[in-house]
Amino acid sequence: MFGLDDWIAGLSDEGSIAVVVAVAVLGSLTVLPALLSKLGDRVDRLRVPLVGRLRRDDGEGRIWGAIVDRVLRRPVLSAAAATAVLVALAAPALQLKLAADGPESFPKGLEVIKAYDRMQEAFPGAALPATVVVKAADVEAPAVQAALDRLDELDEFLGTAPPTVWIEAARLHHAGTPAAAAEVLQRAGSRTDAARTRLTAAERYQAAARHAEADEQLHEALAFYRGVGATRYVRLGERLLAASA
Repeated sequence: MFGLDDWIAGLSDEGSIAVVVAVAVLGSLTVLPALLSKLGDRVDRLRVPLVGRLRRDDGEGRIWGAIVDRVLRRPVLSAAAATAVLVALAAPALQLKLAADGPESFPKGLEVIKAYDRMQEAFPGAALPATVVVKAADVEAPAVQAALDRLDELDEFLGTAPPTVWIEAARLHHAGTPAAAAEVLQRAGSRTDAARTRLTAAERYQAAARHAEADEQLHEALAFYRGVGATRYVRLGERLLAASA
């Protein structure tokens, strides 16, 4: 039993949904028919209040009897009407689009999104974190060194912060092991952050000529982005994959 619980807990969101659907289908094909066969005529022994008044003396339902009579008189017209109703109900589903959880999922009219778009135009970037580059006439100057020393505050914070999943991922990323950070984020259920971190890991592996490890991270990230239809990140991952070939 514990092994089964661990296996289910380790499934992805899509895997969990597939297991639930499979169990429901299996139950409807086995348990439900067996239960109805066992009950037989006793299945109608219990009466639902008020519903019994809707039945005729011969036991047939008044509402459904009237519907069936009209359907059998005009089967083609009834089939066409039913099809039209189903198509009308399903039409909104044609507008559904899968997308990654990010700024693109918010309305463009929001002030914060407008500000974000202006920043992207002024400082265009990809899905990867920005790389900080210090440019100065003299990097040994006291003012520059003082600014660089403040970066050590990040190390101090990560060393003293309470142990959480996010702090663990940040420590691994800061230590130069983004692939390990991606695994932590994946286990925490943050699949979007894990995919972006895998892209970072792939870039670092490529820079170190570790192409096999880079390809592994890219395939993991692309599997997620293709599944949610994030074409922008798919194109980025494919460019990195082609560069690694």
